Amino acid sequence: MGQGNSELVERISQGILAFPTTAFDPQFGLDVERTAGEMERMAGEKPAALVVAGGAGEIFSLDAREHAIVVEAAVRQAGDVPVIAGVGGGIAAAIAMAEAAERLGADAILLFPPYLTRADQQGLIAYVSAICARVGIGVIAYSRDNGVLSAETALSLAARHG
Repeated sequence: MGQGNSELVERISQGILAFPTTAFDPQFGLDVERTAGEMERMAGEKPAALVVAGGAGEIFSLDAREHAIVVEAAVRQAGDVPVIAGVGGGIAAAIAMAEAAERLGADAILLFPPYLTRADQQGLIAYVSAICARVGIGVIAYSRDNGVLSAETALSLAARHG
């Protein structure tokens, strides 16, 4: 869709985000057809954005190739609905996913904290900043469990990368 960051912020602040699940076949392979169908169905309801390959979208069950397939399918099915791609893991994996998501046409990324690693605020700033430095699309830092951003950290990141 290619929305600018300010347009995307405005849109998602006033609507409901849709989180399509990622379907797998009985052999645990990615079921692209079912996944794309779910994305198309949800996009047809005109949510504020589709958030794909995130927590509900099985980010931790996808390899880099599958992640790219899911993001590409979302961009293809979304029409005028913005696509926010889940990104996470270690810095190298997160950068690769973020760069691929941008290249494939995602409007933003939802950045999960590093998996099962507790980070102090300076570590979270370094992690989020490393990703922000590599993409030109919006980055939404997901503050949860092991990666809870303090208000000061969130403000610092917004000032640095906003």
